[in-house]
Amino acid sequence: MTLVGGEGSNANLNDGGDGGLVQLFGGDAQGSNINDNAGNVELYGGTAAKGYGGSIKVTSGVGVTTSSGGVLVNAGNAGSAGVSGLMTLSTGTSSVGATGSLAIVTGASTSGRGGYVSVLVGEGDSGQGGRIEANAGRTTDKKTGGYITVTTGYSSETSSG
Repeated sequence: MTLVGGEGSNANLNDGGDGGLVQLFGGDAQGSNINDNAGNVELYGGTAAKGYGGSIKVTSGVGVTTSSGGVLVNAGNAGSAGVSGLMTLSTGTSSVGATGSLAIVTGASTSGRGGYVSVLVGEGDSGQGGRIEANAGRTTDKKTGGYITVTTGYSSETSSG
């Protein structure tokens, strides 16, 4: 199945025609019970009997003469008596061989600054502050456990970061 927003119909320089928007929504819950939950939106790649399972790819649009579009993934804000939603990036398990890798990478620039990666914990006004935790993997084998590497950026003109 392919679902495509409509194409802009006019090439006029003065806002000739934007491409169509595609939105998917889970259903709203109208019940008054705390267990009346709104509907989820779930995307799954296909299952393969022998080959690789299907992937899910989310890519923003290209700006031919300007910036590309962004990719935003957000958990919604909490209501008056709850917590905001959990966000997890996770690879699957493996019974034979290594599990998948997770990479957070910014693109390279040929005529500008490199990208920026920020890890921030939100502020609170009650209890302990938030925490950032980095753990390398452990092993039950006779090999060395995982390690954590932090490397500053190199500069050919001045000092490194």
